[in-house]
Amino acid sequence: MKPTLAFGEFVTLMALMIALTALSIDAMLPALPEIGRDLDVSGENDSQLVIGSIFLGKALGQMFYGQKLGRISPRSLGFISYDSLNRRELFKAMGTKGDTHA
Repeated sequence: MKPTLAFGEFVTLMALMIALTALSIDAMLPALPEIGRDLDVSGENDSQLVIGSIFLGKALGQMFYGQKLGRISPRSLGFISYDSLNRRELFKAMGTKGDTHA
């Protein structure tokens, strides 16, 4: 039998998740003009699409990967994440050829 969350724990967890999304957007807003310059957007207001992309990414992540990851044990998920990050860093190091600004 799976352990269930108490109502208070569930409400606290959901409130923290919502607050984290709001915090990430509030942290990004001051840098939005610089993000637009880095992405070389054509219109000044087009850099606001970055904020919409955050919401879209969170929604798609929950819809498609939320149920799949619920079937994998947290330990296995940790090993998969650790392995993929190590492979990424290895390939990044192999491709830089001494340049640290890759």
